[in-house]
Amino acid sequence: MPLRNVISWTSVLSSYAKNGHTDVAFKVFEAMELEGIQPNEVTFMCMLSVCTTLECLDFGQYFHDYIVQSDFQHNDAINNALMDMYLKCGSLVEAYDVFSKQGGMPMWASVTVDNNLEDDDSKLYTMGIG
Repeated sequence: MPLRNVISWTSVLSSYAKNGHTDVAFKVFEAMELEGIQPNEVTFMCMLSVCTTLECLDFGQYFHDYIVQSDFQHNDAINNALMDMYLKCGSLVEAYDVFSKQGGMPMWASVTVDNNLEDDDSKLYTMGIG
């Protein structure tokens, strides 16, 4: 890759992720880090999408910590992706934690979209949403 910046790295890992090569997307992310390239919002969104697709809570939590360390935790799009990942991984407590820290209308989209969970009504009422 002649131009190695966050945009080119994110484009590569996004392409792998969208074509079902999630394992390679993780390796590309690691290579990006080794080159000292800091991820941006789009990079985090892509990697959270991979974690959501795989229902991989451990990696999702890793990226959540990374997002906080990188000071992107106030980004509505990232918070929606975090909620989506936590809800699809069955971690309602962590989804509620993201929701309660950010709040606001943009977050309702994730709650509405993920309204297909088992026993969702009682869970949403438990969150204080329903």
